[in-house]
Amino acid sequence: MRLILIYDNESFKKQIEDISKKYNVKLDDYKYTSSKALKIKNYYGTRVLPFCVFKNKEIEIPFYSDNNDCTIEHIDEILNRYAKGNI
Repeated sequence: MRLILIYDNESFKKQIEDISKKYNVKLDDYKYTSSKALKIKNYYGTRVLPFCVFKNKEIEIPFYSDNNDCTIEHIDEILNRYAKGNI
């Protein structure tokens, strides 16, 4: 299981780091200017930051900021649902 984060705000990144530690999920974080971040943003078709994707063997859940889906509360809720068995 892993969580991919494209960010432009250090405090949001810190909160996501805390959540990923809470659920023992590997965090791959990329500053929005990196080439890897640009590839991920293009793949998922997003322009608004922050952007997150939760992946495990069965599912892939993107969190878009365009529709206010990429919030600490929503990411925590999804990880609680899908990563809880990993704790």
